[in-house]
This record gives sequence, structure tokens and C-alpha cells, in this order.
Amino acid sequence: MKKKTAFIIVDMERAFGAGGSLAITGAEEIVAGINDFMENGDEDGPPDMVINSYEEHRRGNLYLASTHGTEPGRKVVINGRHYQTWVDHGLEGTDEVKPIPGLNLFRVRAVFRKGYAFHEHPYSAFGGRLMMGTVECPITLEQYLNEHEICQIKVGGLTFDYCAGETALEGAMKQFDVTMLKYLTRSYSKQTEEVMMKKLLATGVKIIDK
Repeated sequence: MKKKTAFIIVDMERAFGAGGSLAITGAEEIVAGINDFMENGDEDGPPDMVINSYEEHRRGNLYLASTHGTEPGRKVVINGRHYQTWVDHGLEGTDEVKPIPGLNLFRVRAVFRKGYAFHEHPYSAFGGRLMMGTVECPITLEQYLNEHEICQIKVGGLTFDYCAGETALEGAMKQFDVTMLKYLTRSYSKQTEEVMMKKLLATGVKIIDK
């Protein structure tokens, strides 16, 4: 019996597109490929379900540099641990939380928002909550996938070395069969891309790079 598959699109929003606060080089280049995968999939056929995840932060989020009056990239101590801070991005009420132009989300079954609480900035889509319109529901991505008997996930979006990669990693740790569609991602930096690649391979995530 064919495994039910979900295609998870991670953070394909304007915050990370051209002109965004945290613009990723080449983000627009993968839009057409993501649109095609939603519709046609790969040699396994089209995905049984398409899920979109995005970040939306409120001013004052503990992981934003502006909250601490410091420069982006500096580390701060939160709950006794050091964390990297980020430039303000994907802020509530701005266009940065909207999809990158050209992304066709008509096949999306469910949307998950992450990073809305002041005390969190999860990279992985598994840290998000299901959105019903503008209302956040107390349903996690893991719960949603299990409810719909999804065994396999395929991941694309932004970025390979952070949010998309962490989604693949966490999916594998939660015992899903995970494929990382590297050709449908872009990275924040080459150095962090190499680190994430090693993590994914060590966790058994399959990586496809055309």
C-alpha cells in the first residue's frame, strides 16, 4: 500500500523574498518548482496533502534583536541558554507574512503559523499551530499529520539550513519517513547549509537535489 504523503512548504513568505527584511538569495527561483510539485509531485505521484507553514512575529518577541536593543546576529541569554537574535521579520500586520508573489496555494489543505508567541521562535513547522482563517487552534502539525494518517513528508521552502531543514529533522525524529527536496530550497549561508546537510544525513533524511 502506498504511503500517504504530505508536501510541507516552509516559510515561502515575503519576509524572505526579494526586498524582505531577511531576504534569501534565490527565493523566487523555487516558486515555479514548488507550484509544480504541489500539482504533480514526483515519481511517487502528487502528494496526498499540501501543508503551508509561515512565521508571524509580534514586536517584543524574545528572539528579535530589537527586543534586546542589540544588533541582529548577536547572542542573548534566554532561560539560561544562548540564542541567536534575528532582524525584525515577518511582523504581525505587515505584508511580510504574505506568500511570495507567484506562489499558488490553491492545493493547500492546512496552514500552520509559528513564532507568534513572544517567548518562542521555532524554526521547524512542527512548532506551529493550525490556523483557521485568522484564528489559531491548539492543534500541532504532528497531531494533524497523524489524524490524517500521513506517514511520509516531503519538505521544501526556506531555508534549507534553518526552518525547512529543522522541519525535516524534527519530522524524522517523530518517526515520519522524510524526504528533503533540496532543489526546492535555498539557504541562508553556505556554512550553515553544510552543517544542516550533515545533520540530515545523520538522521536518515533522504535528500533529493536535481
